[in-house]
Amino acid sequence: MYVPDAERRALQRLTRRRERLEDEVAAIKRRLLHLVRWACPAVEAVLPDFRTSLPLAVLHDLLGPARIAGMRQAALLRFVAARASGNHPHGGPFAENLVGGLKAAAAETQRLHGAAVDLPRLQPEVAPEVDRVNAALILPRSAEVNFLGRPGMVSWRSARRAWPWVAGLAGGAASA
Repeated sequence: MYVPDAERRALQRLTRRRERLEDEVAAIKRRLLHLVRWACPAVEAVLPDFRTSLPLAVLHDLLGPARIAGMRQAALLRFVAARASGNHPHGGPFAENLVGGLKAAAAETQRLHGAAVDLPRLQPEVAPEVDRVNAALILPRSAEVNFLGRPGMVSWRSARRAWPWVAGLAGGAASA
């Protein structure tokens, strides 16, 4: 009977945990995308990829089309600049096109639904889902770094050999 050593067992548990988190995040993002397609179909074409933080921030804070339509362009540009990350520029043509698209999508959504659908009432249900996605993407990675960096546990060198994605967990700290 094969019994894995402590190091391999720790990596197996970490991998299973990571797979469960990825499945949970994918399910939440699917639900959010279905909500967008039902409630605000024009927004789907405007928002960048749902795998990034910017569309999640828009869904978390600006779900109601009346709120977007009522905001000034400068306020929306500040919102985008504060929440853009990764490959999304914080300003310039990308942000201006996004803001213009959000305003146009908000107007189209208002024409589509009128007063029949009260999207701000969905906000208390959508915001926790977005928070769960953010927590599943950010907090476990720091926990994995702490777990893998603990003395007597898995070494960075063996973890990087076994799972290449482990090298990106702590950025430059993985060079031990």
